[in-house]
Amino acid sequence: NKKKNPPARGKSGRADLLSALNDDDASSKKTKAEKSFSRTFVKSEQEQILNDLAARSSTTAIGRAVAKSPHYNTPDMDPFWQLLPSLISTKFPSASDEDLRRVAGMVEHSLGVGKLDEDVVNDPWRPHEELHAYLPGMGETQPFMDPGQLELCRLMSENYEVIKKEYEALLEERFTPRGKDRFQSVTSMNYESGWKTMVLFYNGHRIKDFPYHLCPVTTRILETVPLAGRIAGFNRQQ
Repeated sequence: NKKKNPPARGKSGRADLLSALNDDDASSKKTKAEKSFSRTFVKSEQEQILNDLAARSSTTAIGRAVAKSPHYNTPDMDPFWQLLPSLISTKFPSASDEDLRRVAGMVEHSLGVGKLDEDVVNDPWRPHEELHAYLPGMGETQPFMDPGQLELCRLMSENYEVIKKEYEALLEERFTPRGKDRFQSVTSMNYESGWKTMVLFYNGHRIKDFPYHLCPVTTRILETVPLAGRIAGFNRQQ
């Protein structure tokens, strides 16, 4: 049994969308009966479906935002932006223009054609010229929070000595059974500056086979808040 090669990525960047239309990921899990009711689109049909989808999505809030780019429909336009309206329309078919209004504003800013809200421009704590991403309508912001207002800060302060001992215990067991150091440089910037991280949570989830029994208090405290960030753990600099 020969495995089929994945669709090649062309300059148009349509491979992923074609895969979704053909339900490639789920095909191996379908029963024989289910497969009899499915069909794979031939190339001409695929192109027609993509063109129809692109035409419909071009009139949406996201499509109009992308069309504001001076590079729209030119070779200088990144294929990602060309496909974005179709991708969002496929993923969120029931989303209205009002639902996507703020997302469209973020797209415009990313393409260099959007306008910042006045409260952002006039905020002395926010150097708006350096913003690499912006979602409009965030409302009033507070650059610095009083730690006393945050339960997480209170718990960490009250348990500082316990957390320190748990960190030291983890240092003693920093190597996995296969000899891998749990302290890793998770980005090139961290590597260059000497920072290393012992990751306790990744994308909000626990790490498989991590010795959480050595840091029960630290783990419990971190699990009291939504860990929406990519990484949570201990950091140290060599």
